[in-house]
Amino acid sequence: MPELPIARLAADATPDEVSAYAADELARFLDSEVNPGAPEREEDREVVPRAAFAAATRIGLLNYLLPTDVGGTGGSRRVFGLLLEQMGTLCDDMAFPFMLSMYADIPTVVLAAGQPALVDRYVKPMAAGEVLGTFAFTDYGDAFEFRTRAERKGDRWVVSGVKCLQTGGALADVFVTYARDEHDDIRVLLVDRADAGVSTVPVTTLGIRSGGLTQLALDGVELPAERDLSGPDGLADAQMFLNSRRLFQVCPLVGAMRRMIEVSVRHLDGVIREGRPLTQSPAVQGRLGRMYAQYLTSRVVLHDALERMGRGEVNPVYDPVISAAKYVVTENAVEVGERAIRLTGWRGYTTVLPLERMHRAVIASITGQTAQDILEINLGVIAMARLALADQVERADQSRRTR
Repeated sequence: MPELPIARLAADATPDEVSAYAADELARFLDSEVNPGAPEREEDREVVPRAAFAAATRIGLLNYLLPTDVGGTGGSRRVFGLLLEQMGTLCDDMAFPFMLSMYADIPTVVLAAGQPALVDRYVKPMAAGEVLGTFAFTDYGDAFEFRTRAERKGDRWVVSGVKCLQTGGALADVFVTYARDEHDDIRVLLVDRADAGVSTVPVTTLGIRSGGLTQLALDGVELPAERDLSGPDGLADAQMFLNSRRLFQVCPLVGAMRRMIEVSVRHLDGVIREGRPLTQSPAVQGRLGRMYAQYLTSRVVLHDALERMGRGEVNPVYDPVISAAKYVVTENAVEVGERAIRLTGWRGYTTVLPLERMHRAVIASITGQTAQDILEINLGVIAMARLALADQVERADQSRRTR
C-alpha cells in the first residue's frame, strides 16, 4: 500500500508543518467531501453524509489515532489536535470536526479493552470506516449520578435507561455507554445499534445542527459479557475519556476564531464610511485587535496543552491544564463570535456571512465535555488545595529552620 500523505506527519510535527499539510491535502479533501452544500445542510438539519467519513478513512484521517496493526494510520493525539484546529478554519461545516474527533476516538477505547473478539468485530471495521461509534455518557441527572442501570444476569448484562445526548448518534453503529451496576459501580458497555431494545431519536440543537445529535433509549438491552469494556475502575475510565475529549472539543474552536476574524476583516475592508474602509477606523481596529489577542491567547493555551499531552505530562484522570484550556478557549471563542457579529451588523447576524452559523457552533462547547460552570468549580477546588499544600510546606520549612 502506498504511503498516505497524512502519514508523513510525524508525532513531533510542528504546527507549521501541520498547517502546510492542511493547506494542501486537508483543504482539498474538505472542499471535495464536506464543504459543498454545508450551509444548506446545517440550515435543514441534515446530517453530514456518511460518505464524508468513508472518504476521511481513505486519506488516513478517521483512523488516524489507531495503530497500523489494526488498520490505522498510527498518528499521535497531539498532531490530531492540531489537525482539528486547522479544520476549524478550513471546514464550512463545524459539525464535521466534532463528529470526526468522536468517531476517531471511540475505537481507541474499544481497543484499550484488550479483547481480541471486539478488535475483529468492531475496531478493524472502524479503521476501515465501515463502523462508526460514539459515546453515550450524558444522563438525565448530575454527572456520574447515572439513572441508566446495568444488571448482571448470568453471562450477560441487561441495560435500561435513557442517554440524553450523543454527538454523531444518527450515524453511529455502536455506543460506548456508561451505566451503574447493582453495586453502584460504573460500567462501560459497548451497545450495538442492532441490539434488541436500542432506539434513537434526533435532538434539536442551537448549533452544529448537521451533527446528528441523538437521544439513546435502552429498554432491557441484553449484552454479552465480552462487551463490558470496564477496567478495574469504571469511574476512572470515564474520567480519562472525558479528560482527553475536553481538549479535542475545543481544538476546532481555535481555528474557527481565526476564520471569524478573517471573515470580519474582509467584509469590513469592503465597507466604506466617509470615503475610507472601516478597517482604517481606530475603533474598529481596536475591536479587531482584541479579537486577535483572544485568538492568539487561545492558540498558545491549546498548543501548550497539546504539547504536554504529546510528552505524556498530563494527569490522565483529571488534568487542570487541559480543563483550563477547554475553559479559556471556549470563553474566548464565544466572545470572538459575538464581537464579529457586532462588527458586521445585520450581515453577520444573517446568512449573508457564515458568522452566525459559526457562533452557534462554538456555543456548543459551553456545555460540551463538562459545562463551563462545573470546570470553574473544579479548578477552584484544585487552586485552593494547591494553596493549602503550599502553605503546609512553607510552615514545615519554617519549623525546620527554627529548630
